[in-house]
Amino acid sequence: LTAHFRKCRFIAAREQRTIDYLHNQGVDRNVVPMLDPAFALGSGSAPENRCAHPSAGMRIGVNLSPLSAQEAGADRRHMAVRQGAMLGRLVEEADAEILLVPHVVSPLDPGDDDLGYLRQVHAAVPMRVQGRVRLVDTDPGFLGIKPALRSCDVVLAARMHCGINALSEGVPALFLAYSEKAWGMAERIYGHHRYVLDVRESGRAEFAQVLMDVLPGLRRENLRERAVEWRAEALRAMEILAPFMGA
Repeated sequence: LTAHFRKCRFIAAREQRTIDYLHNQGVDRNVVPMLDPAFALGSGSAPENRCAHPSAGMRIGVNLSPLSAQEAGADRRHMAVRQGAMLGRLVEEADAEILLVPHVVSPLDPGDDDLGYLRQVHAAVPMRVQGRVRLVDTDPGFLGIKPALRSCDVVLAARMHCGINALSEGVPALFLAYSEKAWGMAERIYGHHRYVLDVRESGRAEFAQVLMDVLPGLRRENLRERAVEWRAEALRAMEILAPFMGA
């Protein structure tokens, strides 16, 4: 694989960990830092006015995926039940409302279908708080889900690009990590790892308290101006790509 990388004319790397790995493999002259192009899809629109449950302490967008449950080495159904119970505890202890946000909708592949998985999670939320946990039960697509993400104070994302979609709208995202890429992206965005948590822990009741310790700081992150900068940086990447596309 390293030999193949050396033959490439151009390798775009979205964060420093990838760059460092390639350099350690002796691949450096063809590696260029480039922000993930999904940041170029930021709309720049103002956040929506929150109307449901206005007394809630915060609105938390939550993306969970069957893929992350699988990567965590857990049975999907059991993990969904545990995560539903944990979210119920978070609602009560943080006085929060939760919006379950699918990123990948693939009804023909249950192992990769966020919507089907989140339906299981939602069903597992205790009945006493289920009215404060809503599910985006459609497939609006990457751009269509933006209004829902903008309505949140923070977003917890197992899918990397769900987190990026929120960040591109200026909404702080916490990465629920099951691979190295989440740590690299957090370093790129925040310069530290405080907003990365292991998704394997998300099925534990105690995880609600872990989130409560982290979310206040995340909520205070003001990313609106940085989101505009990220979009400009991602768009500038086209200038780098142009010579390699025959332009």
